[in-house]
Amino acid sequence: AHWPRAHIPVLPLGQGYIRTLADACVKRRVELKVKCEVREVLTKDNKVIGVGAYCGNEYKQFYARRGVVLAAGSFAANPDLIQKISPKLKGLTTNNAPGSNGLAMLAAEKVGAKLVNLEFIQCLPGCPPGKKYRVRFHNDVSHFIFVNKNGERFIREDSPRDEFRDAVLSLPEKYGFIIIDDEGFRRAGILVQKEAVKAIEGGEAWKGETLRELADKMSVSADNLIRTVEDYNEGVRLGKDRLGKKIHSLTLPIAHPPFWACYAGMTVHYTEGGIAIDEKTRVLNKNNQPVAGLYAAGTITGNVHGKNRLGANGLADAIVFGRIAGRQAAKN
Repeated sequence: AHWPRAHIPVLPLGQGYIRTLADACVKRRVELKVKCEVREVLTKDNKVIGVGAYCGNEYKQFYARRGVVLAAGSFAANPDLIQKISPKLKGLTTNNAPGSNGLAMLAAEKVGAKLVNLEFIQCLPGCPPGKKYRVRFHNDVSHFIFVNKNGERFIREDSPRDEFRDAVLSLPEKYGFIIIDDEGFRRAGILVQKEAVKAIEGGEAWKGETLRELADKMSVSADNLIRTVEDYNEGVRLGKDRLGKKIHSLTLPIAHPPFWACYAGMTVHYTEGGIAIDEKTRVLNKNNQPVAGLYAAGTITGNVHGKNRLGANGLADAIVFGRIAGRQAAKN
């Protein structure tokens, strides 16, 4: 993003949040069940009373004294469901954990929950189908450019995510390349740098002391890539990008060797759609009435973010509505 709106945690990839909340559960003697997949929402007398889950190969039922909170994540790691909802995303990779399969969401639908906005599926640059490595050179939009197989930019890098997704998928190869320079690489952080080294070893990222060397390794037109970078750098200098990218004081030119590049297709990142809830996180049915005893929070819900979710706001969604859901269930 061009403007600061998030903190960078000490522990990466959500570990800090999970560890903190898990410690709080342990202190309160909350029993944590792992490797349990919810397949059924249990009801009695038109009220949700628990869930049915497969823990390993064993089916178990868990009953609630007050209410059930569904916080099972998205369906971004369910390729069959993704393809059914949005055929153009068929075959894309995902950066989600395998548990983001949407099965709890579908179980809730069977007991009356309304599903909304399922077609709003957000993608980010990532590992193209058939490749092995995802290199997150795109993390800071002020530090990279995106080019096609001809070595030319074709969309502004800060476009809304749905527009960016559709532009990349419209390419004949359905992937492009991200280019950064060494200053951008150093600012990217140790995790991204490690990703880049692994991808270079695997032949899916490249490093060149000059743009011509980089282009040759990428098998794109060196003359086109050099012109593209020169044009972009001139836009940075003038503060006016030809494709309309917002240029500000933190935007870096692509000017400091060595230069880096990686494959970048579209990977399924976030599903904005899911279970409809109200402001109290009560799950709503098709008549917009609460399903008694059932609450939901986080990416399993579908009417919080709208068509495009701003990066990092998924955490705010999960924490804020997760807390509301817990309090509401406790009052039930």
